[in-house]
Amino acid sequence: MQRLLVFVFVFSLLQSSGLATLASAGEPAFHIASFVIEPTAPRAGDTVTVHLTVVDARDQPVTGLTGHTQVRPVMNTVDEDTVAEVAGLAETGPGEYVVTVPLNTPGEWRIVVTLTDAVRTLEQATTIVVAPRLDPPPPSQAPLVFRGSSWVTALRVDPATGSIVRLLGDSAVTTAETTLLIRRATSPLGPISRLFGGQWQLELTFTDARTGHDLRVPLGPVRASLQPGSSSTPAIVVATAGLPTQPVVIVYRAWRLGEGWQSELVLVDTRSGDLVATTILPGALRGTQLLPRVAATPEGTIVVLERALSLQATGEARVTTLATTALAIQATRRWSFSTTGSPDADCLANPALDGGVLGRVSPRWFAWCRDLSGTWLGLWDLPSGMLLARLPLDPTATVLLPSPDGSELFLVETRQRRLLALDAEVGRVRESTRSPRDTSTRSLRDEFARFLAPSARAASSSELRAALSPDGRLLYAVFPTITDAGDGLWVFATATLQPVDRLLLGWLVHGVVVAPDGTLVAVTDGPTGDRLVVLDNDQPRLIVTVPERITEQLK
Repeated sequence: MQRLLVFVFVFSLLQSSGLATLASAGEPAFHIASFVIEPTAPRAGDTVTVHLTVVDARDQPVTGLTGHTQVRPVMNTVDEDTVAEVAGLAETGPGEYVVTVPLNTPGEWRIVVTLTDAVRTLEQATTIVVAPRLDPPPPSQAPLVFRGSSWVTALRVDPATGSIVRLLGDSAVTTAETTLLIRRATSPLGPISRLFGGQWQLELTFTDARTGHDLRVPLGPVRASLQPGSSSTPAIVVATAGLPTQPVVIVYRAWRLGEGWQSELVLVDTRSGDLVATTILPGALRGTQLLPRVAATPEGTIVVLERALSLQATGEARVTTLATTALAIQATRRWSFSTTGSPDADCLANPALDGGVLGRVSPRWFAWCRDLSGTWLGLWDLPSGMLLARLPLDPTATVLLPSPDGSELFLVETRQRRLLALDAEVGRVRESTRSPRDTSTRSLRDEFARFLAPSARAASSSELRAALSPDGRLLYAVFPTITDAGDGLWVFATATLQPVDRLLLGWLVHGVVVAPDGTLVAVTDGPTGDRLVVLDNDQPRLIVTVPERITEQLK
């Protein structure tokens, strides 16, 4: 009885001191001799490195251990509360192990490291306090940028470490070097008149997603009228795009004076903030509202599509193509449109949903259209305005993925489980000949489990349903089943449009994204926000919870 009391007392001391305990009975096969965390005072978005030394009962190093690490709330009771989980350990020397863990939310958290030799399991836990972040975040070489529930902030995720930080930005562009978040600010210079407007200072702020550093770019004073019905908002519109091959942002700005809109194009060096080139687009556009779109082909041709609308649903449009060097205008075309005009021309000028630019030889434009026949996707030759292709598709269930070289547009019909590839030069369509259903290994048990699985989230954005690898050779797709989620990820070869692999079978996946370095990340459901599953080859390497729902990827 006395020995039993001594055992209980010693066991209680071990538990209260936070030392490692064995999950299995019997003599300890190994124990943790050293457990060090660096840094000791992390801030939100930091990662900490856990250094462990493991020895056996004779104090000899224990090698070949495996395991995983979790970050849980201090009052954790179930595994579902885990906000981050890292698979595997790096063995840096005999009995020496290292693992890096993300800490993304301020507060008190518990880090739990589990080790195993396939026979016995050892668990070590410690508590750490995470402070709020008030300085720029740690750098990331291949960040992913998402829009969450707020339209003024973005979430930057580092797929290598799992670090998540918030950055400010209204929109985003991707250049040859990085993704930039952009904020716009206008301030009056002198008195403002309802009748004559005033002069305004326009400034853009670029936030580098890799470093979190800001670059302010003043674009000089602009004289503009006021927006209709406003006493303080200038009639100034801005659109931006990134050059794929250079660290340059294309800035389009237009201002209304009276009934006409004047517009200008500026190239901004993202390293220095210098204005590399500036050109005025000749001629004014008439309308109460101006809707611009700027894009660049992979070869570097700049395309500006302007749509000036009036209250009577009439107006005019203009397409201008420019060379990157000195912004020399190559071609321009301008036309008027109305609700009773040509449906093809009207759609290019005022589409149901915005599209983008394609083409390697001649610039093409794709956009969603709607008329009496239904909704369709159109492909136009911009210099001539000719409609090259018209595809009846559902925009709510179709993901559009331009190839990296701009030669094709891949279309993923998620409900029909069908893949199409639209040739940008001639408008020819090729289609997959084998449905993903034909290769499905899903069991009745999987279907029943999915039917019972609760889903508290709204339908995922269709843009997250598919993604391309950076080289354009592989396409990843999620096909929703009974719930909004799909069963794992399908992998297709873009050359043949045929399935070549299936990943995360049995996982309820809502979306998929690919980091600039090719890292594959699946989006799954979590109790308080979406979970990002970072894959190493075909196995989960890191699972991290985003503090809110992801609505889109910014790029």
